[in-house]
Amino acid sequence: MFGLSEALQKGLAVRSITTPFAIEAEKVLGGPTDLAALFVLLTGVSAMLLGETVLRVLPRIRSKLATGASWGGAAHGSGVARARQAGEVQAVMASLVMMIAGAVNVLAAPWVRTLFF
Repeated sequence: MFGLSEALQKGLAVRSITTPFAIEAEKVLGGPTDLAALFVLLTGVSAMLLGETVLRVLPRIRSKLATGASWGGAAHGSGVARARQAGEVQAVMASLVMMIAGAVNVLAAPWVRTLFF
């Protein structure tokens, strides 16, 4: 995929979930866990830096549930902290999305390994 090494592909495959889940999914995929943790960190920091702008530019994301889900799904733990600043509803939604996304990714990792690696 895009000429990337298999280790990079596996690390990038789990970047959109929080670190503890990403490490477990990466173990299932057979990739380097330290690389996965680095990509998770970079994804979270990028989402924190760009999140406010993206939410401001996209006019349809206005509800408390949607903004909370956006923060939790894109910025992981730091997104939950940011959602907490916005309000309780946003924080709860961010937490739920972060946990559900992590669990689904870990459960799907064996199928991802079979299909792509």
